[in-house]
Amino acid sequence: MSEFRRLAARTLPCSRVRNPWADLTRVAFAKRDPSTRPTSIDLDTPKWLGLQVRHHQETGDTVTVELMARYKVGGKAHRMHEISRFNREDGRRYYVDGDFPG
Repeated sequence: MSEFRRLAARTLPCSRVRNPWADLTRVAFAKRDPSTRPTSIDLDTPKWLGLQVRHHQETGDTVTVELMARYKVGGKAHRMHEISRFNREDGRRYYVDGDFPG
């Protein structure tokens, strides 16, 4: 099992924590590569429904992960499909950027 899948398995289901969206957002912000990290984050809290890891590939210090996240905001369901790129630096993985296929 890959490092990413182990992390996802430990983190989900998100119902075990008080505010999973805010917690995951804070973690994602902290793990973002400093060169692409925004200066602030918005912790508007949609209802987290699930995360599916569709594919991952590790090449040296780079990891590419395809995922589908499902959530609700104001009672309306949404999906986010992202292909994310991470870099490893000093033994930690940092989010660099992602593509959002149509």
